Amino acid sequence: MTRLAQTNKIMWQTSGSQKGIKTLLALQLCIAWGNGMTIPLLVFYLHELRDIPLGLATSVTSIAMIVSLAGNPIGGYLADRFSARSVSSIGLMFAGIATALLGYSSNSWQIAGVIACLGFGLSISLPSQDALLAILASEQYLSTAFSFQLFLRNAGLCIGSAVGLLVMGRVDLKEIQTLYISDGFIMLLAALIILRVPESKNAKKARKEEVRLLSLLAVIGDDKRLQKVLILNFLLSAAVFSQLHSGFPAYAAEFAKHSSEVISAAYIANTVSVVALQMLILRLIRGWRHKKIIATMCFSLLVTIALVYSSAHTREFGAILFVGAAAIFAVGEILYAAAVPGMVNLIASDRSRGQYNGALVLSTTAGYLCGVTSSGFILSSGHQNLWFFALLTAILSASVTFLGAGPLRGFSAR
Repeated sequence: MTRLAQTNKIMWQTSGSQKGIKTLLALQLCIAWGNGMTIPLLVFYLHELRDIPLGLATSVTSIAMIVSLAGNPIGGYLADRFSARSVSSIGLMFAGIATALLGYSSNSWQIAGVIACLGFGLSISLPSQDALLAILASEQYLSTAFSFQLFLRNAGLCIGSAVGLLVMGRVDLKEIQTLYISDGFIMLLAALIILRVPESKNAKKARKEEVRLLSLLAVIGDDKRLQKVLILNFLLSAAVFSQLHSGFPAYAAEFAKHSSEVISAAYIANTVSVVALQMLILRLIRGWRHKKIIATMCFSLLVTIALVYSSAHTREFGAILFVGAAAIFAVGEILYAAAVPGMVNLIASDRSRGQYNGALVLSTTAGYLCGVTSSGFILSSGHQNLWFFALLTAILSASVTFLGAGPLRGFSAR
């Protein structure tokens, strides 16, 4: 048995609940599978089958992200006030009903309202699910637990997207409606099952204590370590992770002149790399401190940005460079999952875990919104060099800000 396999076995056995962690991760795989069937189809569905103008369809889909700015901190607060599993369940029920209704919404106002409900449901559920996973996993195995979460979510999205793309090729309204109903049913079923996931005694004890739950700004302001992680997370979300589905394909199509086949191959390479390299990277970084993981992650992301930019200036190898960049990007994703969520949950107490995860997800949402908006504006204006410089500056700023912080005791990849 390899060291990593032994680590995984110990994680399941020493966690708050062996059955609970397996159940939660399995549910997240199923939820990702359902979302993968529907989310990539949304703009196509609205434009082609509901006759909504393309620009309006794109704007409507952004409502979910805007609503999430309010839902993320609310979800974290409620998870601390009540329980992470209860809030996760309520959020999934909300999102499941909205997803099912989305397939039968016909005008732009109905669709906007349903998407807002969908975004709010998911936004309060995600930080609660992260908090619940951290509660179930013992502290020394947070890195492995969140890495497996990324692995399963990517696998689910990949499988779901394949199903969705097959249906999209047929352009049949009833089949697409069936997908949205199926996705909604999966989330509703997951909402019921997640209530069966056991909580740790420490989490229950923390809620029974008479404590004053602070506002999100107060929580962030009181913890300088959390501030450093949130700044890092915001900058990376805006400059890199949000670009995977916005700036990178736009730059590849408009400036590098890559074909749709090359862009599709890059997405496939990214997903396959995450799945294939997950275990190997976890084995390599076992025992690394958080700064070493973050430094390696930032280096891999800088290489990714450089290869994407270079793909437009090297005609002979441009396509290879772009696909290779997507594969290297997967290394950064894996290292991020192994470090950032674990650090947040290591510095959080049981009575503030929900708000800490809410703050992390909020910084991710804000970063994505900022990154998608700014990259669209810069690239549509033809300033690709400014876009490249902005991305590099953000990554370097994130590195300097975080790596200059004091040590975070107790965290290493296991």
